[in-house]
Amino acid sequence: MELNDGPAQQIFDLRYEPAIPMFLNPEERDSTMTKNPDVLAEVVTRVLAAGATEFEVEYKDGEEHVVAFNGALGVEVAAYRSDSKDGQELRRELYALKKKRRKIIHAGVECVLRVTTFDSFGEVAFRGTITRS
Repeated sequence: MELNDGPAQQIFDLRYEPAIPMFLNPEERDSTMTKNPDVLAEVVTRVLAAGATEFEVEYKDGEEHVVAFNGALGVEVAAYRSDSKDGQELRRELYALKKKRRKIIHAGVECVLRVTTFDSFGEVAFRGTITRS
């Protein structure tokens, strides 16, 4: 499959990082969230570290919750306050990818990220799918 999105095509390389604690209480989880200029890259890294290829981002109780799915099993891998810079940046990036694809290089393997939206109790939610190209 060839990506011919022109100059708007985005590529990012996910470097190996130490395992991120997946099951943290909210205080510890908030302290591990970095002020990342590319929040979506951090989310994709966490999803792939959880062994998943799909994820959803939904709003609940003032936070954007990121849940990684492997089949029918889902686990929350990140949460960002909706009014924080990271939370707003994540939504902006996901909206931008609604009509585009994003090429990802993870552990030397080229993948493609696609994002769709759906309605979740009156709120816009996002579903991301990571496939090998």
